[in-house]
Amino acid sequence: MRWSLFQKLVDIEIIGAGLVGSLPSCLCSLTNLTRLILKNNNLNGSITSEIGSLSSLQVLDLCENSLIGEIPHSIGKLNRLQILNLHSNQLSGPIPSQLTKLTSLSFLSLAVNKLCGEIQFDWSVFQNLATLDLGMNFFRGQIPVSLGTASSLLEVLKLSGNLFSGSIPRQLALLKKLSVLTLDANQLVGTVPPELSKLSCLVKLSLAGNKFDGPLHRDILAITRRKNNGKTEKKCVCDFDEGVLEKDEPGGVRFLY
Repeated sequence: MRWSLFQKLVDIEIIGAGLVGSLPSCLCSLTNLTRLILKNNNLNGSITSEIGSLSSLQVLDLCENSLIGEIPHSIGKLNRLQILNLHSNQLSGPIPSQLTKLTSLSFLSLAVNKLCGEIQFDWSVFQNLATLDLGMNFFRGQIPVSLGTASSLLEVLKLSGNLFSGSIPRQLALLKKLSVLTLDANQLVGTVPPELSKLSCLVKLSLAGNKFDGPLHRDILAITRRKNNGKTEKKCVCDFDEGVLEKDEPGGVRFLY
């Protein structure tokens, strides 16, 4: 198809249609395009560097394809982008630093790829971000402290299934609207910060499959329950490694691994 003939096109949405082949570079001549959604197809090859020409783009959703290669640096030119979903491909390499130029993002998912490297960016630039999913990759290094100063709108933070090490930053407790926090299946150590119990909106906390050595503060366990008119109700689903609880441990409760 000669996409260059459709210069006034603002919306392309082709979902689950069995599209094959690489992402056509001629699509990138459609400078009025605001939404490009090609998810759940059989697209392969790399994401063309010409993607940066789509200066009006607000939604880019290429999830559930077979795209390979690195995320092009030119993606940082899409300064109107609000949703970037590259979930479930075979992308590799590090996250380009140019991604931090996408300060209008509200949704960012790069999960289930082969991405690697550290993510030590200044996440505080993403003041509109509500969902960040980097799970099931090969990211390593420490979880950035700056995630705690990211968007006050952040509700979902998924970092599970990576190679993150070090301790959980206490600054994550500053994300007051956080409802989902998954850090399971990494190489995290140290203690779980009791400050996380201040996340009153939390409905899912997943920490299993790490190397925590306690103590696990009683306040962390307390977030799984709440009192309502004298009745205890389930508040937050927590996933910890199985272990023995020593309830008499001073200052909290300890898991023994």
